[in-house]
Amino acid sequence: MTADVPDPDQVATVVAAAVDRSGRLDVLVNNAGGAPPAESGPKGSSGFNEKIVALNLMAPMNFCQAVHPIMSTQDGGGVIVNISSVSGTRANPQGMAYGAAKAGLENMTRTLAHEWGPAIRVVALTVGMIVTDEAAAFYGDEEVRPLCRQPASPSPRSTGRRSRHVPRVGLPLARWVTGTCLEVHGGGEGPAYLGVGRLTAPVPPIHCWRSPSSRFAPGDSRPRRIRREPIPPERSWP
Repeated sequence: MTADVPDPDQVATVVAAAVDRSGRLDVLVNNAGGAPPAESGPKGSSGFNEKIVALNLMAPMNFCQAVHPIMSTQDGGGVIVNISSVSGTRANPQGMAYGAAKAGLENMTRTLAHEWGPAIRVVALTVGMIVTDEAAAFYGDEEVRPLCRQPASPSPRSTGRRSRHVPRVGLPLARWVTGTCLEVHGGGEGPAYLGVGRLTAPVPPIHCWRSPSSRFAPGDSRPRRIRREPIPPERSWP
């Protein structure tokens, strides 16, 4: 069934339908979310930001509150899995509201795990960029796959690869996994210096002072100035 997830009434309807169908509710996966790039300055729309926060933070909160009475009283409790993003843990240009919402989602994960445990476990999966139709439409088919490939990952990430981790978190064997944000992003984004091919500008000399006890001046009470020569521009880096 479909629903407007930021609407608490529609969320309650979805949860009630799920319980009527199965008789219980073992795992909730808060996966709905996303946001297009948007201006963060004064030209940005406050209404737009509110909708992004509503979709990425308030909707998962609504679902969590809706399933709590069921999971907290049924035998075996339940598991809540929140799909978060690296955008909530790093700078996110043109995605201020989205990054803030995901940061809030991870805080909510830790908070609810302490409030509702041990009956209910709450875990977040922090993922990076995923190969999707929306990503391909924005970046282009040729550009999106390199963007989704990480230095430590053997292949670009897809929704199928990400979804495999959700059932594992919900297994009873993972009962100690709660109140945490598991990073599932293929090693994360590479350091910025990996994108630097060659050093194009000379490095200015660096001056330092050695103490009187320096091995370069044994027994000499006068500090000595050490000069390091600039790195030649043609030298490869690193």
